[in-house]
Amino acid sequence: MSLQNDIKIIFLGKRETGKTKLLNKWTRNEFNDEYHKTEISDLESKIYEKNEKIYRVQIWDISGRDEDATIAKIFIKESFGCLYVSDATNKKTLEQ
Repeated sequence: MSLQNDIKIIFLGKRETGKTKLLNKWTRNEFNDEYHKTEISDLESKIYEKNEKIYRVQIWDISGRDEDATIAKIFIKESFGCLYVSDATNKKTLEQ
């Protein structure tokens, strides 16, 4: 096995779009209907093995508050990719 490689992915989007629920479902296979407010960011990780390499995928759930936009930019710079999460039932979550 090769050494572990870190891959950082961030979840972005407006408040109350389900970023934290998606994070928990993917990393822990758990789903909770209760709303959980992310203060600044939450971090979960999951280990994968592919082609005899071990990868630790770090998933950062970034707060959807407008005042945290500057913090989100810092996370974006160091990430492998991002997923923008929106709520199809709420058009305001698609607005910038």
